[in-house]
Amino acid sequence: MRTLLLRPPPIRPLGGGFRVPPLGLLSLASSMLDQGLPVALIDAAAEGLSWADMVHHVRLMRPDLLGISVMTPVCEVAYRAARALRPFVRHIVLGGPHPTAMGREVFRECPEADFVATGEGEHGLVHLVRALEGRGGAETVRIPGIIDRQDDGGAAPPPDLDALPLPAVHLLPVGAYRHPLATRLPMFTMVTSRGCPCRCTFCAQSVSRTGWRGHSAERVVQEMGRLEAFGVRYVALYDDNFTADRDRVVSICRGLMENGSRLAWKCEARVDMVDDELLGLLARAGCKTVGFGIETANQAGLDRLRKGTTVDQARNALRQARRHGLETLAYVMVGIPGESLDDVRYTMDFCLAEKVSVIQVATLSALPGTALWEEAREEGWAFAGHVRGLLDDEVSRTTVVSPGWPPARLEAAVAEAQRRSYLRARFAWAALSRCRSVPQVAALVRDTARGIRALADRRVVSRPR
Repeated sequence: MRTLLLRPPPIRPLGGGFRVPPLGLLSLASSMLDQGLPVALIDAAAEGLSWADMVHHVRLMRPDLLGISVMTPVCEVAYRAARALRPFVRHIVLGGPHPTAMGREVFRECPEADFVATGEGEHGLVHLVRALEGRGGAETVRIPGIIDRQDDGGAAPPPDLDALPLPAVHLLPVGAYRHPLATRLPMFTMVTSRGCPCRCTFCAQSVSRTGWRGHSAERVVQEMGRLEAFGVRYVALYDDNFTADRDRVVSICRGLMENGSRLAWKCEARVDMVDDELLGLLARAGCKTVGFGIETANQAGLDRLRKGTTVDQARNALRQARRHGLETLAYVMVGIPGESLDDVRYTMDFCLAEKVSVIQVATLSALPGTALWEEAREEGWAFAGHVRGLLDDEVSRTTVVSPGWPPARLEAAVAEAQRRSYLRARFAWAALSRCRSVPQVAALVRDTARGIRALADRRVVSRPR
């Protein structure tokens, strides 16, 4: 039984400053290898494969099962790959956040799919491969977490995270990955926990409903040490809420320091789940950047999103982080119902006054299955699509078009906020200071030119849904 897990190349070539490993596919592949099942993993973008190259590789391999991960903003890329590769594979399974939210609807969106994997798929994929092997490729498998065209297998219980094998890093080209905040290369990414205890209306974590679960501190320190042994020098932690369990974070930081780790790393945190002592410990343990979901500096907007934080908490977190020499990344949203263009300007003023290192601006997006998605449908709000980010032309955000935020105003607000964020001396100097080689400087120049072009040519196209 030949299984191939694939991340397709982008439809259009991207800049060289942002390319991270497909952690979900890597975890699936690692679980298969742990169970003695052969698997191949191709990250087409990292390996420099074009669409024609990808098709050629798959045509030669002729896998029995092709697995592709699907996220809502880039689902069309995954579906295009399924269409292109359908003639050369026996079965196609689509998994990830979008299929988890949409379920059987994925068969309508992508008729080429044979199976839909929902939830956390490590165990489901192993059982699917074994079922296809044992049943001669039967189309009905009845496995928890796997939907086929005849049967819903039911919900799969979430796995014990520490029982999962360490990621099979050797399956990926470690040296090919880049992150704009990485201060050293090679870089890689990790996830030390899944889910979030909070219930913000816009967050995709609310779809899984499995709550927050974390690897033990010992497992996290072990995995980071293993990455360091592979030559990795910078790790971007992709947890939605790394600091959800304070005691665990303290143990992780102490473990890294006791082991003499030389890794630099970044993490994401909530402003109400950090304090001065914890941020100081993060810095001493090698953390260089902390990202905060600021969203807005208007309390009414935070309450509207059920964020559960205050503007004062955001201010304190940013100041404490800066006091310990940490770079700060602020995520800001444009288009919050009830806010105005002046509110967005006030939020940008707030971030600039607090000397935020990087301000990442995006429209308020409604992902399927979230409370915001349901509210938008009930209120009859339209959605806007094809909103291109500065780092990924493939992204099509389902932007909320609520009263007071027609597409033209959204477009103007986003463009203005991004200009204020990226076209400033602090941002340029910080980006340049992270470069450690001529190729990094060259990539920064290319991505900067690309970003300036994107700022000059943004489009928000309204469509009913």
